Amino acid sequence: MNEYLVYITVALVAITGSLGAITPDCKNYKQSGHDSFACVCTEGQPCDKIEGPIKTAAGVVTNWESSRDGARLRKQALHFGQQVGSEAAAAQLSIKVDRDVKHQEIFGFGGAFTDSTGININKMGDKLGAQILNDYFSKDGIEYNVGRIPIGGSDFSPRAYSLDDQTEDRQLQKWNLTNEDLDYKIPTILKAKALATHEIRLFGSPWSAPKWMKTNNELIHGGSLKGAVGSEYWQIWANYFVHYLNSYKAHNITHWGITIQNEPRANQPFNSMLYTPEQMRDFLAKTLGPVLESSGWGPDKLKVMVLDHNLDLVEEWVRVIFADKTAAKYAAGTAIHWYSNSPHTNLDGPHNSHPDKFILATEACMGPKVRLGLWQLAERYAYDILGVIGWTDWNMVLDTQGGPTWVGNWVDAPVIVNPEAHEYYRQPSFYAMAHFSKFLPPGSVRVDSPVVTQHNTKATVGAFRTPHDSTVVIVVNNDETDIDFTVEDMFVMNKCLVYITVAFLAITGSLGAITPDCKNYKQSGYDSFVCVCTEGQPCDKIEGPVKTAAGVVTKWESSRDGARLRKQALHFGQQLNSEAAAAQLHIKVDRDVKYQEIFGFGGAFTDSTGININKMGDKLGAQILDDYFSKDGIEYNVGRIPIGGCDFSTRAYSLDDQTEDRQLQKWNLTNEDLDYKIPTILKAKALATHEIRLFGSPWSAPKWMKTNNDLAHGGSIKGPVGSEYWQIWANYFIHYLNAYKAHNITHWGITIQNEPRANQPFNSMLYTPEQMRDFLANTLGPVLESNGWGTDRLKVMVWDHNLDEVQEWVRVIFADKTAAKYAAGTAIHWYTHSPHTNLDEPHKLHPDKFILSTEACMGPGVRLGAWELAQAYGYDILGTLNHHTVGWTDWNMVLDTSGGPSWIPGNRFDSPIIANLDAHEYYRQPSFYAMAHFAKFLRPGAVRVDSPIVIRNNTEATVGAFRTPQNSTVVIVVNNDETDIDFTVEDRLATGADYEVIDAIIGHPFQTTQELMQFRALYPEYSKVYVTHYTGAVKRLNQALKQKAGAVCLVVSMGGKRHSVDAVDVHSRVFVIEGEARHRNCFYLDPTAEVRDPNPLLMKIKSKVAKNTTLLCGNAYLRAGRQSIRWCLDFISYVLSDKDWHNLYDWRPLRAKN
Repeated sequence: MNEYLVYITVALVAITGSLGAITPDCKNYKQSGHDSFACVCTEGQPCDKIEGPIKTAAGVVTNWESSRDGARLRKQALHFGQQVGSEAAAAQLSIKVDRDVKHQEIFGFGGAFTDSTGININKMGDKLGAQILNDYFSKDGIEYNVGRIPIGGSDFSPRAYSLDDQTEDRQLQKWNLTNEDLDYKIPTILKAKALATHEIRLFGSPWSAPKWMKTNNELIHGGSLKGAVGSEYWQIWANYFVHYLNSYKAHNITHWGITIQNEPRANQPFNSMLYTPEQMRDFLAKTLGPVLESSGWGPDKLKVMVLDHNLDLVEEWVRVIFADKTAAKYAAGTAIHWYSNSPHTNLDGPHNSHPDKFILATEACMGPKVRLGLWQLAERYAYDILGVIGWTDWNMVLDTQGGPTWVGNWVDAPVIVNPEAHEYYRQPSFYAMAHFSKFLPPGSVRVDSPVVTQHNTKATVGAFRTPHDSTVVIVVNNDETDIDFTVEDMFVMNKCLVYITVAFLAITGSLGAITPDCKNYKQSGYDSFVCVCTEGQPCDKIEGPVKTAAGVVTKWESSRDGARLRKQALHFGQQLNSEAAAAQLHIKVDRDVKYQEIFGFGGAFTDSTGININKMGDKLGAQILDDYFSKDGIEYNVGRIPIGGCDFSTRAYSLDDQTEDRQLQKWNLTNEDLDYKIPTILKAKALATHEIRLFGSPWSAPKWMKTNNDLAHGGSIKGPVGSEYWQIWANYFIHYLNAYKAHNITHWGITIQNEPRANQPFNSMLYTPEQMRDFLANTLGPVLESNGWGTDRLKVMVWDHNLDEVQEWVRVIFADKTAAKYAAGTAIHWYTHSPHTNLDEPHKLHPDKFILSTEACMGPGVRLGAWELAQAYGYDILGTLNHHTVGWTDWNMVLDTSGGPSWIPGNRFDSPIIANLDAHEYYRQPSFYAMAHFAKFLRPGAVRVDSPIVIRNNTEATVGAFRTPQNSTVVIVVNNDETDIDFTVEDRLATGADYEVIDAIIGHPFQTTQELMQFRALYPEYSKVYVTHYTGAVKRLNQALKQKAGAVCLVVSMGGKRHSVDAVDVHSRVFVIEGEARHRNCFYLDPTAEVRDPNPLLMKIKSKVAKNTTLLCGNAYLRAGRQSIRWCLDFISYVLSDKDWHNLYDWRPLRAKN
C-alpha cells in the first residue's frame, strides 16, 4: 500500500538545553528542558541531609532560601539592626511580626500512602526505598507528620477494587484487607512510623463503596449508596468504616481521622461516589457518627472531616452540615482540595462561622505528567500551603511517567523514581514542602504578620511561633525578580532569636539557547519568552493556511525554544513503512471517519478585557483586537459575555440593583456594558473573518431575588422552581438579550448559570441539577420561546462548570424530554483534574447535544513567558476536542501585568495577552500562540476525523486530525514531552490539500457483488470507492468536465477495448467522450496495449496540473478488472508527487501480467 501525508500543524514542541545561569546546590542534578532542575539521589551518592532550625547568637537570624536559579534550602546568617525605619521605607516588602496575636495551631504536613507510592518504593529496592522514606520522615529528611490512606482502591492503584468485592455481602463476612494493603500501604506506613520524629496523624479516605452497595452497580462513574440515608446500605457502609479502622489497628496502625468521602461531587472514570451536602450531613448525624461512637471510635478517638473536595464548594457544605447540631458534634473539621481556582478567602466564612472546626488541606498535585525541574511546582505548592492548619500532598512517590495508575491519570509528585537507572529525583515541590514541614513542627501557631509596606511585589507572607519559642517567617515570592524585604519583631531587641525561612526567590537571566521568532521579546525568569508589541513595532501578522505545490506540506510549529508559528515546507515520500517503524509516533489519518463539526475558538468579553483595551489607547487597543479577530490575527469566532458583573469587574453589580423591582422597570445596561463590553464586541465584529458566536452567562441574579440577599457567596433564587422569582429571573434574560440586540449584538447562545456549584466570594449563585432542569423545562425555555428566542434562534447550554460533575448533570437534565427540547448542548470548564474521558458518556447518550468548553485560565498571577501556559492550553483544547467538544473558549482575553483588574483581592490570573499600561506595550503570551494553532487553522465547519496512533514509542504527545471546509487536512500534535519527537503521518487519500479529487466515478470492475466484497476485504484502503457501470462512469466524467473548468482527467481501459471512447489519439492527448466536444485536458491510457512507455504521457499530464485543478479518473471498460481501480488511485497520487511513475509503480511487469 502507498502511504501519503497531508498538511500538518505541529504545536508546542518542547526542547532540552541549557537553562542559563543556574548554580545548583545538589551534588548531582538533572535538567530536563524546564526552567530549573531536579536533585538526583542514588545509592552511591545520596542527596544531602535536610538541616533544620538551629539556635544562633543574639541578633543573628538564619535565612533558608530555595530558588529557581539553584538554591535548595541554602543557609545564610543575617544580622538584625535595632532600627528598621529607613530600611523598611526603602524595601519592597516590610513585614511586622506580632507574636501576641495568635491564630490557628498547625497540625503538620505530609502526603498520601497510595498504592502507587508503595509500589514505587518497593521497586527501588531496600536501600533506595529506605532512603526515600528517610527523606520524607526522619530527622535527616523533611519530617512529615501527616499521612492520608485511601480506603480501598483509588486512581493511583494498579486496579479498581474495594475491600469487599463479593456480591451482596450484607454482613461483611468477606470483608478483607487486600494485597495492596498488606504489600504496599501497611509496610510503608510502619517503616515511616519507625523513622518519624513526630507521631504521624494518619487519616483514611474512601473513593467508593463496593459496587453492590451503589445505585450504578459500579466502583467508578460516581453513583450513590442505595436507598435513603439511614436505610440498610448506609448502615452497612458505616460498618465498613469500622472494619477498616479495626483491621489497620490490628496491624499497629491507629487512625487519627477519616474523611467521609473523597471528592463527593466528582463523577470520575475511576473509583468515585457522590453525595449531596444534605446526604453527608444526615449520614454523619444519624448513621456513621453513632456507629463509630458505639464501636470505640468516638470524637475523642477519631477526627471526622466533612467535604474533602474543592474550595468552590466549602462554604455551602460547611453551612449545610454544621447547621445540624448532631452532625456538628461528630465532625471535627473540614477537608479541602486545591483543584479549583477559587481564592483562599473562601475559607474565611467557614472559619468565622465555626472557629472550633479545623480546616485541613488533604489533597493537591500537579499534572498532567511529570516535568522534572519545573520551578512552578515549588511556587504553586508554597502559595497554596500558606493559610491553613496543615497541608497534605497527594502521591509521595511516582515513576517517571507519573504512575502507576490504572486509568492513565498521570501526574507529578515531589519524589520521582527511575527504577531502570536506579535513582530518584527530588523535584522543586519537595523543597517547597520542606520549607513548611521542616520548620513548622506540630503545635506551631500562626501569628500576626501584617505587610506594612509592599512595592512592586506579589510576595505572600506568613509568620509562626514554634513550640520551641522561635519565630519562623515564610516569604513566598512569585515575582519574576528578587525582592528586598525587612522583618520587624518588637520583641527581638538583640536578646531573642528569630529564624527566617525565605522561600522561592525568582530570578531573571538567560534561559539558554532560545531563538525567538519575535522581532521584540521579553524574558522574565520563566522558561520561554513573550513577544512584545508596541505602536512603533507591532507584532508580526499571523499567517494562516497556505496552498502548496503537489507533495508539499506546510508545518507550523511553536516551541519553548523560540518558535512562534514557525513555518516550514516538508516534502512527502510515497512509502512510509520504514520511517513509521523508526518514528516515535506514527499517525494514520482516515478522513472518511468523521466526528463532530467544529464551531470555533475564542475568549470572554469581560469588563477587565474592555478596561485594559481602552487604557491602551485607540491604536494599541485596535492592534489587540486585530490580533484576536482579523485575517492578520488568529481569527477568533467565539465570544462569551458575562451577564452583569463577575469577578473580573471593578465592582459587584447586576443589571437591576433596585430593591424588589419585580416588574424589572429599573432594569438597565450599566456603564460596564455601554463603555467596555458593547464597544469592544462591535469592534471585534467589524474585524472578524467569521461571524462571532456570542453567548451570555450570568454570574448572579440581583441580590433581592436570592435566598442570601447577596450577589456573592452563592445563594439560590427564592422559592420553589417555577414560582414568582424564577419567572422574574427568566424575564431578566429576555431584557438582556433584547437590550444587546438593540445595540446590533445578537446572541447565538446562553448558559443558564456560570459555575452553578461554586459558592464564591464574588458574584455567584447555586443550582442543583434538578433545579436547572425544572427551570429550563417549565420557566426559562417557554419564556425564551414566547419572546422570539426559541431553539431556532438561541442555543441554550446547561451545566457550565467542571468535568467532574458533567455526567450527573447531563443525565438528570436531558432525561427530561421538555428540558432536552430546549437545551442545545452542555458547557464545561477545565478547573479540575478530571480526565477528558468524562465527556464520552454524555456524548454517547446524547449525540445530538454539542459540548462546548466555555472557560479556562491559569494562575495565580501573571507569568510572562512560562511555556506551561501553552502546554496546558494545547493539551486541554486537543484533549477535549478528541472527546467530542465543538470548540474552546478562553477566559479573559486581556489582563494587566498584575492579572487584573478584579474587585476581589488576590484574584489575579493570566491571559494570552497582557497589557503593560505604564510601558504602553502589550505581550503575547505562549498561550496566545497555543490558541492560534487551533483558531487560525480550524475554521468553523471543520470536522474532526479519525487519527489513530499506530505506533507510540516514548512519547506522551496528543494528536488530533481535522478536515476543513476548504477540503484541507490539519493534523495537530501537542508534545508535552521534555524533548523533541520524530513522527510520521499517513493519509491514504492524501491530495496535498491542493486538489479536489473525484475518485467516486470509477467504473464497475466486478462481475458480482461477491467480487466487490472480496475486493473491499483485500483492499480496505479503497473500501469507500463508489462503483458504477462503465457508461455511468463516462457520463459522470462528462458532467464533471463541463462543471470544472481546467479539469484534468484520465480514462483507464484494458485490452484495446474503447467501448465508449471515440477518436482516441494517445500522442495528441485529445479524445471525445460519448460524442461530446473534444477536451484537451483528458487522456486515455491502456496499460496492456503495445504502446511506448507511458511515463512521457504521464509527465505531460502532470505538467498540466496546477493549483486548484480537479483530477478525474474513470474506467471505461466493463471487464477492466480490479487493477484499474488501483491504477486510477495511483494516478491521482502520482500527479501530486515528485516521483517518476516507475518509482511509484513498476509498469512493465503489470503490463506483462495482464
